[in-house]
Amino acid sequence: MNSLEQNSLCIDLDGTLAEITDDYSSAPPMPGAADALRTLRFNGWKIIIFTARHFNHWEITTRWLNDNHFEYDQLVFGKPTARFYIDDRGINFNGDWDSTVTKLINTSQ
Repeated sequence: MNSLEQNSLCIDLDGTLAEITDDYSSAPPMPGAADALRTLRFNGWKIIIFTARHFNHWEITTRWLNDNHFEYDQLVFGKPTARFYIDDRGINFNGDWDSTVTKLINTSQ
């Protein structure tokens, strides 16, 4: 694994950073999510936000991220829609950003 992969973190948008709603522009941010991303970036992580949203929602999505003070390095559209994802590098998000950040920082040391 190269250093770029070691310091990169892909984070899903809906259900992880934004609460799931029918209106992307007014979705409430998940509590603690924006602060968590700032903390992770401060600790050297490259933040890549990915979403299953169609690319025609790019403007609404970037505006929402900016309006809600999310700091990130890259935004990727095109995550396949599925009920479950199996990944060998996954960290399960349980809704608690504090424990998720702690887990990531401890794992990377």
